[in-house]
Amino acid sequence: MKSFYTKKINDWELNIEYIYIPSEPSTHDYPGYGSGVEIQSVCMENEKDGLYRVNHSIIGEVDISDFLYEFCPEAMSELEKEIIESYEDN
Repeated sequence: MKSFYTKKINDWELNIEYIYIPSEPSTHDYPGYGSGVEIQSVCMENEKDGLYRVNHSIIGEVDISDFLYEFCPEAMSELEKEIIESYEDN
């Protein structure tokens, strides 16, 4: 089931669509694994007009998840942890 998470950064919001993957406990013959998320898309919106801008041109929603995983892998890892904590706290 897809879920949504919003992270505010200054005047911008990252709208993140993700799938939560629950943990599986270990058994005597299976190591199990912890919970995780699979990020489907990350769209950035400006608080002022709700749309993403490039060189002052409005271009609508743009999925930037591939870009973030390529150039900001540590930040994406931290974002995944933040989403898991938020999901599990609810």
